[in-house]
Amino acid sequence: MLRLPLLASVYALFSTGMGTGMGMGKGMGMIAMHLQSRSSSRLTTNVLACKDVLSCSSPLMLWSTIAAHTDTMTTRTVHHITHPLVQHKLTLMRQKDRSTNNFRRLLHEISMLMAYEVTRDMPTQLIEIETPLETMQAPVIDGKKTVFVVIMRAGNGFLDGMLDVVPGARVGHVGLYRDPKSLVAVEYYFKMPHDMQNRDAIVLDPMLATGNSAVAAVERLKESSPKSIRFVCLLAAPEGLKKFHEAHPDVPVYTAAIDRQLNEHGYIVPGLGDAGDRLFGTK
Repeated sequence: MLRLPLLASVYALFSTGMGTGMGMGKGMGMIAMHLQSRSSSRLTTNVLACKDVLSCSSPLMLWSTIAAHTDTMTTRTVHHITHPLVQHKLTLMRQKDRSTNNFRRLLHEISMLMAYEVTRDMPTQLIEIETPLETMQAPVIDGKKTVFVVIMRAGNGFLDGMLDVVPGARVGHVGLYRDPKSLVAVEYYFKMPHDMQNRDAIVLDPMLATGNSAVAAVERLKESSPKSIRFVCLLAAPEGLKKFHEAHPDVPVYTAAIDRQLNEHGYIVPGLGDAGDRLFGTK
Protein backbone atom coordinates (compact mmCIF):
# COMPACT_ATOMS: atom_id res chain seq x y z
CA MET A 1 0.00 0.00 0.00
CA LEU A 2 1.11 3.55 -0.63
CA ARG A 3 0.92 5.45 2.62
CA LEU A 4 -0.95 8.75 2.22
CA PRO A 5 2.03 11.08 2.90
CA LEU A 6 4.12 9.24 0.32
CA LEU A 7 1.25 9.21 -2.18
CA ALA A 8 0.76 12.95 -1.71
CA SER A 9 4.45 13.67 -2.17
CA VAL A 10 4.62 11.53 -5.30
CA TYR A 11 1.72 13.32 -6.95
CA ALA A 12 3.12 16.67 -5.87
CA LEU A 13 6.33 15.79 -7.68
CA PHE A 14 4.35 14.57 -10.69
CA SER A 15 2.40 17.83 -10.82
CA THR A 16 5.53 19.92 -10.29
CA GLY A 17 7.34 18.14 -13.09
CA MET A 18 4.49 18.64 -15.53
CA GLY A 19 3.44 22.07 -14.33
CA THR A 20 6.88 23.68 -14.54
CA GLY A 21 7.43 22.55 -18.10
CA MET A 22 10.25 20.14 -17.34
CA GLY A 23 8.26 17.40 -19.07
CA MET A 24 7.12 13.89 -18.26
CA GLY A 25 10.57 12.35 -18.32
CA LYS A 26 12.20 14.74 -15.84
CA GLY A 27 9.13 14.73 -13.63
CA MET A 28 9.20 10.94 -13.46
CA GLY A 29 12.93 11.05 -12.82
CA MET A 30 12.34 13.23 -9.76
CA ILE A 31 9.72 10.75 -8.52
CA ALA A 32 12.06 7.80 -9.07
CA MET A 33 14.79 9.40 -6.99
CA HIS A 34 12.27 10.34 -4.28
CA LEU A 35 10.90 6.80 -4.10
CA GLN A 36 14.34 5.27 -3.93
CA SER A 37 15.13 7.51 -0.98
CA ARG A 38 11.86 6.47 0.72
CA SER A 39 11.77 2.78 -0.21
CA SER A 40 11.87 0.03 2.39
CA SER A 41 14.40 -2.76 2.59
CA ARG A 42 11.85 -5.43 1.65
CA LEU A 43 9.96 -5.08 -1.64
CA THR A 44 7.41 -7.62 -2.75
CA THR A 45 7.40 -8.06 -6.51
CA ASN A 46 10.44 -6.50 -8.16
CA VAL A 47 12.99 -3.95 -7.00
CA LEU A 48 11.75 -0.46 -7.79
CA ALA A 49 14.10 1.22 -10.26
CA CYS A 50 14.13 4.50 -12.15
CA LYS A 51 13.24 2.75 -15.39
CA ASP A 52 9.98 1.46 -13.84
CA VAL A 53 8.80 4.96 -13.03
CA LEU A 54 10.13 6.51 -16.20
CA SER A 55 8.04 4.06 -18.25
CA CYS A 56 4.82 5.48 -16.78
CA SER A 57 2.83 7.79 -19.05
CA SER A 58 0.00 8.72 -16.68
CA PRO A 59 -0.84 9.02 -12.98
CA LEU A 60 -2.76 5.70 -13.19
CA MET A 61 0.24 3.84 -14.58
CA LEU A 62 2.41 5.56 -11.98
CA TRP A 63 0.10 4.42 -9.16
CA SER A 64 0.01 0.85 -10.46
CA THR A 65 3.78 0.66 -10.86
CA ILE A 66 4.49 2.01 -7.39
CA ALA A 67 1.82 -0.15 -5.76
CA ALA A 68 3.45 -3.23 -7.28
CA HIS A 69 6.62 -2.53 -5.33
CA THR A 70 5.36 -1.87 -1.83
CA ASP A 71 6.06 -4.00 1.20
CA THR A 72 2.56 -4.43 2.64
CA MET A 73 -0.63 -6.19 1.55
CA THR A 74 -3.19 -4.34 3.65
CA THR A 75 -5.09 -2.02 1.28
CA ARG A 76 -5.47 -1.44 -2.46
CA THR A 77 -2.30 -3.29 -3.43
CA VAL A 78 -1.63 -4.17 -7.08
CA HIS A 79 1.29 -6.43 -7.95
CA HIS A 80 2.28 -6.02 -11.60
CA ILE A 81 4.22 -9.14 -12.56
CA THR A 82 6.75 -7.95 -15.12
CA HIS A 83 8.97 -11.02 -15.48
CA PRO A 84 10.17 -11.24 -19.12
CA LEU A 85 8.87 -14.78 -19.57
CA VAL A 86 5.41 -13.79 -18.35
CA GLN A 87 5.34 -10.78 -20.66
CA HIS A 88 6.63 -12.80 -23.63
CA LYS A 89 3.96 -15.48 -23.26
CA LEU A 90 1.26 -12.87 -22.71
CA THR A 91 2.21 -11.22 -26.01
CA LEU A 92 1.84 -14.57 -27.77
CA MET A 93 -1.57 -15.09 -26.15
CA ARG A 94 -2.80 -11.70 -27.33
CA GLN A 95 -2.26 -12.52 -31.00
CA LYS A 96 -5.61 -13.15 -32.66
CA ASP A 97 -4.40 -16.02 -34.86
CA ARG A 98 -3.35 -18.24 -31.92
CA SER A 99 -5.09 -21.61 -32.02
CA THR A 100 -7.19 -22.84 -29.11
CA ASN A 101 -4.54 -25.44 -28.32
CA ASN A 102 -1.74 -22.84 -28.28
CA PHE A 103 -3.79 -20.39 -26.23
CA ARG A 104 -4.57 -23.10 -23.66
CA ARG A 105 -0.93 -24.21 -23.45
CA LEU A 106 0.32 -20.64 -23.02
CA LEU A 107 -2.21 -19.94 -20.27
CA HIS A 108 -1.07 -23.10 -18.49
CA GLU A 109 2.58 -21.99 -18.72
CA ILE A 110 1.95 -18.41 -17.67
CA SER A 111 -0.14 -19.51 -14.68
CA MET A 112 2.78 -21.62 -13.45
CA LEU A 113 5.11 -18.62 -13.73
CA MET A 114 2.65 -16.32 -11.96
CA ALA A 115 2.24 -18.88 -9.18
CA TYR A 116 5.82 -18.22 -8.11
CA GLU A 117 5.07 -14.53 -7.54
CA VAL A 118 1.68 -15.09 -5.92
CA THR A 119 3.15 -17.54 -3.39
CA ARG A 120 6.35 -15.56 -2.82
CA ASP A 121 5.58 -14.68 0.80
CA MET A 122 3.64 -17.81 1.79
CA PRO A 123 4.47 -18.83 5.37
CA THR A 124 6.72 -21.82 5.89
CA GLN A 125 7.46 -24.09 8.81
CA LEU A 126 10.54 -26.09 9.71
CA ILE A 127 10.42 -29.86 9.67
CA GLU A 128 13.10 -32.39 10.44
CA ILE A 129 14.41 -34.33 7.45
CA GLU A 130 17.32 -36.65 6.76
CA THR A 131 19.71 -35.90 3.92
CA PRO A 132 22.16 -38.58 2.74
CA LEU A 133 24.68 -36.99 5.14
CA GLU A 134 22.81 -35.84 8.25
CA THR A 135 19.59 -34.73 9.90
CA MET A 136 18.52 -31.10 9.48
CA GLN A 137 15.66 -28.64 9.95
CA ALA A 138 14.30 -27.50 6.55
CA PRO A 139 11.42 -25.20 5.50
CA VAL A 140 8.22 -26.40 3.81
CA ILE A 141 4.93 -24.72 2.93
CA ASP A 142 1.63 -26.21 3.97
CA GLY A 143 -0.03 -26.62 0.58
CA LYS A 144 -3.08 -28.19 2.19
CA LYS A 145 -3.88 -24.83 3.80
CA THR A 146 -3.99 -23.14 0.36
CA VAL A 147 -7.23 -23.00 -1.63
CA PHE A 148 -7.36 -22.03 -5.30
CA VAL A 149 -10.79 -20.50 -5.88
CA VAL A 150 -11.73 -20.71 -9.56
CA ILE A 151 -14.20 -18.27 -11.06
CA MET A 152 -15.83 -20.44 -13.70
CA ARG A 153 -15.43 -20.88 -16.53
CA ALA A 154 -12.32 -19.08 -17.75
CA GLY A 155 -10.65 -19.43 -14.35
CA ASN A 156 -10.33 -23.17 -15.04
CA GLY A 157 -7.56 -22.39 -17.50
CA PHE A 158 -5.50 -20.88 -14.67
CA LEU A 159 -5.97 -23.79 -12.31
CA ASP A 160 -3.84 -26.61 -13.72
CA GLY A 161 -0.67 -24.54 -13.90
CA MET A 162 -1.14 -23.35 -10.32
CA LEU A 163 -1.70 -26.94 -9.14
CA ASP A 164 1.50 -28.02 -10.88
CA VAL A 165 3.35 -25.64 -8.57
CA VAL A 166 1.25 -26.23 -5.41
CA PRO A 167 -0.13 -29.76 -5.90
CA GLY A 168 -1.35 -30.07 -2.30
CA ALA A 169 -3.75 -27.13 -2.58
CA ARG A 170 -7.50 -27.57 -2.25
CA VAL A 171 -9.83 -26.19 -4.94
CA GLY A 172 -13.05 -24.21 -4.63
CA HIS A 173 -15.38 -23.07 -7.42
CA VAL A 174 -17.57 -20.02 -7.93
CA GLY A 175 -19.91 -20.20 -10.92
CA LEU A 176 -20.71 -16.78 -12.36
CA TYR A 177 -21.84 -15.48 -15.72
CA ARG A 178 -22.02 -11.89 -16.90
CA ASP A 179 -25.42 -10.69 -18.01
CA PRO A 180 -24.81 -9.42 -21.58
CA LYS A 181 -27.09 -6.39 -21.14
CA SER A 182 -26.46 -5.20 -17.59
CA LEU A 183 -22.92 -6.69 -17.29
CA VAL A 184 -23.93 -7.71 -13.74
CA ALA A 185 -22.50 -10.99 -12.39
CA VAL A 186 -25.06 -13.73 -11.75
CA GLU A 187 -24.10 -16.65 -9.47
CA TYR A 188 -25.13 -20.20 -10.35
CA TYR A 189 -22.68 -22.33 -8.31
CA PHE A 190 -20.59 -22.08 -5.13
CA LYS A 191 -18.54 -24.83 -3.46
CA MET A 192 -15.62 -24.44 -1.05
CA PRO A 193 -13.53 -26.86 1.04
CA HIS A 194 -14.28 -27.21 4.75
CA ASP A 195 -12.55 -25.14 7.45
CA MET A 196 -11.97 -22.11 5.24
CA GLN A 197 -11.17 -20.01 8.31
CA ASN A 198 -7.83 -21.84 8.48
CA ARG A 199 -7.03 -21.51 4.77
CA ASP A 200 -5.44 -18.94 2.47
CA ALA A 201 -7.60 -18.36 -0.63
CA ILE A 202 -6.17 -17.46 -4.04
CA VAL A 203 -8.94 -16.41 -6.45
CA LEU A 204 -8.29 -17.13 -10.14
CA ASP A 205 -9.86 -15.36 -13.13
CA PRO A 206 -7.92 -14.41 -16.28
CA MET A 207 -9.72 -11.08 -16.81
CA LEU A 208 -10.50 -8.24 -14.40
CA ALA A 209 -12.64 -6.19 -16.78
CA THR A 210 -15.70 -4.46 -15.31
CA GLY A 211 -14.84 -5.96 -11.93
CA ASN A 212 -18.41 -7.15 -11.34
CA SER A 213 -17.63 -10.89 -11.32
CA ALA A 214 -14.51 -10.46 -9.18
CA VAL A 215 -16.35 -8.28 -6.65
CA ALA A 216 -19.25 -10.75 -6.42
CA ALA A 217 -16.96 -13.79 -6.14
CA VAL A 218 -14.82 -12.31 -3.36
CA GLU A 219 -17.90 -11.02 -1.52
CA ARG A 220 -19.34 -14.53 -1.58
CA LEU A 221 -16.00 -16.04 -0.60
CA LYS A 222 -15.72 -13.75 2.43
CA GLU A 223 -18.86 -15.38 3.82
CA SER A 224 -16.72 -18.50 4.45
CA SER A 225 -14.16 -16.38 6.39
CA PRO A 226 -10.86 -17.53 4.84
CA LYS A 227 -7.67 -16.54 6.65
CA SER A 228 -6.54 -14.42 3.69
CA ILE A 229 -7.58 -13.68 0.09
CA ARG A 230 -5.56 -12.79 -3.01
CA PHE A 231 -6.91 -12.16 -6.49
CA VAL A 232 -4.94 -13.28 -9.56
CA CYS A 233 -5.72 -12.25 -13.14
CA LEU A 234 -3.88 -12.18 -16.43
CA LEU A 235 -5.19 -8.79 -17.57
CA ALA A 236 -6.81 -5.93 -15.67
CA ALA A 237 -8.58 -2.78 -16.80
CA PRO A 238 -8.25 0.44 -14.76
CA GLU A 239 -12.04 0.51 -14.36
CA GLY A 240 -12.05 -3.04 -12.98
CA LEU A 241 -9.22 -2.34 -10.54
CA LYS A 242 -11.01 0.75 -9.26
CA LYS A 243 -14.32 -1.06 -8.77
CA PHE A 244 -12.68 -4.10 -7.18
CA HIS A 245 -10.68 -2.12 -4.65
CA GLU A 246 -13.61 0.13 -3.81
CA ALA A 247 -15.41 -3.05 -2.71
CA HIS A 248 -12.43 -5.03 -1.39
CA PRO A 249 -9.54 -2.72 -0.49
CA ASP A 250 -8.04 -5.45 1.70
CA VAL A 251 -7.53 -7.93 -1.17
CA PRO A 252 -4.28 -7.60 -3.17
CA VAL A 253 -4.43 -8.06 -6.94
CA TYR A 254 -1.74 -9.85 -8.96
CA THR A 255 -1.77 -9.21 -12.70
CA ALA A 256 0.52 -9.56 -15.70
CA ALA A 257 -0.79 -6.38 -17.38
CA ILE A 258 -2.95 -3.32 -16.80
CA ASP A 259 -4.44 -2.47 -20.19
CA ARG A 260 -5.76 0.87 -21.42
CA GLN A 261 -9.53 0.71 -20.83
CA LEU A 262 -12.84 -1.06 -21.42
CA ASN A 263 -14.74 -0.72 -24.70
CA GLU A 264 -18.48 -0.15 -25.00
CA HIS A 265 -19.12 -3.90 -24.65
CA GLY A 266 -17.15 -4.22 -21.41
CA TYR A 267 -14.13 -5.90 -23.00
CA ILE A 268 -10.56 -4.99 -22.07
CA VAL A 269 -8.67 -3.21 -24.86
CA PRO A 270 -6.25 -3.87 -26.38
CA GLY A 271 -6.81 -7.09 -24.40
CA LEU A 272 -6.87 -10.58 -25.86
CA GLY A 273 -10.56 -11.11 -26.60
CA ASP A 274 -12.88 -13.35 -24.59
CA ALA A 275 -10.58 -15.60 -22.54
CA GLY A 276 -13.25 -18.28 -22.04
CA ASP A 277 -14.10 -18.50 -25.75
CA ARG A 278 -10.45 -18.65 -26.76
CA LEU A 279 -9.66 -21.20 -24.07
CA PHE A 280 -12.50 -23.59 -24.92
CA GLY A 281 -12.90 -22.86 -28.64
CA THR A 282 -16.42 -21.44 -28.32
CA LYS A 283 -17.99 -18.26 -29.71
